[in-house]
Amino acid sequence: MLSHLIKRPSSSSSCHHHQKQQHGRCQKKNALFLTIVTICMLLFCKNDVTVEAFIATNAQQRINNINGLTLQRRRTETGYYVPFSSPEIMSGNSNFHDSYSKLFMSSNKNENEYSVEIRLREEAESPFRKVRFLGFGALLVGALTSLAVSTARIAAALAGVNTDLMEESVTNAVIDTAGVIVLGFLLKRDGDAQESRLKRAAKGAEFAKLAVRGSSSLLEGAAAGTSSGSVSAGKSTTSVALSALRRGRGVDKRVVIAAGGKDKISDVLKEAKALGDDALSVNDLVIVPVVLPQCTAPLGLDDVTLIEQENVLLPAGGNWRSIIADEAEDAKKQGVDVEKEGFCIVLKKNGRVGQRTRGIFLDRMCGEVTERREAGMDVKNI
Repeated sequence: MLSHLIKRPSSSSSCHHHQKQQHGRCQKKNALFLTIVTICMLLFCKNDVTVEAFIATNAQQRINNINGLTLQRRRTETGYYVPFSSPEIMSGNSNFHDSYSKLFMSSNKNENEYSVEIRLREEAESPFRKVRFLGFGALLVGALTSLAVSTARIAAALAGVNTDLMEESVTNAVIDTAGVIVLGFLLKRDGDAQESRLKRAAKGAEFAKLAVRGSSSLLEGAAAGTSSGSVSAGKSTTSVALSALRRGRGVDKRVVIAAGGKDKISDVLKEAKALGDDALSVNDLVIVPVVLPQCTAPLGLDDVTLIEQENVLLPAGGNWRSIIADEAEDAKKQGVDVEKEGFCIVLKKNGRVGQRTRGIFLDRMCGEVTERREAGMDVKNI
């Protein structure tokens, strides 16, 4: 009799309670899975540089077959600003511009458009980026779907349907929202990194097609090693593109683009003369002086011998004015007095930008190379 007086739960209530527990376990498993995968992707992003360096070796061999091009990853060692984009200008040997412009899509019309070669470079430098995009995208879609389901259940609970799922649905919605925010941030960060590398590669391409004129005894090898070089018969000067001064193309040189006011450039050339051609040659340095704000060669100096030094090259063609003006504008934003202090851009032997410095210090540059050589350190890749 007593057993009949005890209220037993109905089968429907028991089934509903069981479904609620099972649903809660599934939601917790999904949240745990999302958290674990997100952490793994974060660790993957943190450590992918080492893996990419291994994978990019083979990919880089394919990219290097592109005519006259090399990977353009900028590693600024002593930079003061992050420049990108430049329009065009500067008359001179237009054949340099024509020969190289076929290989690159101008970023002036649309900064987001890049040539196939530049995109291949970026892919070779970061071969796992698309995998990360796919992983983050899939996780983001899953988090959004789960958030939509949780939101629908919260709305139903507010309307009086399945009110017992309200607390659990709110918890799941908070977790899903956090997942969407984190994954969205990771996607944006990776996208920004990709855009930054594409812009750096485009900037390196712009430097590569600039032309310089200098001593034939110094540049004849570079002119002979590239179809863009032109040796003028009976004259002591030769014109080549800056890309011809890269390693393995006849003349291996580090190019120091020194930009500043007329007085500053005059002082820099006097410093170069004091150092002597021997000191610059031993350290594989060539100076390209550019007078601001005109962004032209220093042809109006009182001492003509300053620009006749063997290791001094003059801008001769390409978009010198637009590129250097763009660099100067970015330097001004960082508080640099571009005419009095000046700034310099050092291109390494592989064509990449090695340094961007506030001020121009040739003596220090030569001293650093000499110290590395005396210490037995590598001086070929700096």
